[in-house]
Amino acid sequence: MLILTRTPVEPLLIEDFLVTVVEIRGDKVRLNKEPCPVLDPAWLKWQDGIVSRLAMGMVERGDYSPLPILADALEEAGCADETILCYCRSRRSSNGRMKRHRPWVIELILSASPR
Repeated sequence: MLILTRTPVEPLLIEDFLVTVVEIRGDKVRLNKEPCPVLDPAWLKWQDGIVSRLAMGMVERGDYSPLPILADALEEAGCADETILCYCRSRRSSNGRMKRHRPWVIELILSASPR
């Protein structure tokens, strides 16, 4: 186990460090050890590419609050991956708008979308 040191007396475990990174960087860092979900290319082609267009629109506006709508579109396109769907449906801040960092699901969709 890797141990970093805050002070000579107080060790900082790697898990604590990663939580700090997540607080600073946001969702781009995933703490669980499960592999990142894989997108089926058919989901991205469904309904003339609506999933990719929704993701790109959120990035352009800098507003990720429509992630639950993206989850619905993914599900209708055939996605049954609970990691993706639950993540999208649970990403709300207390005022209804998400923080400005780009969620990992959006990164995943954009990296798999045809240019």
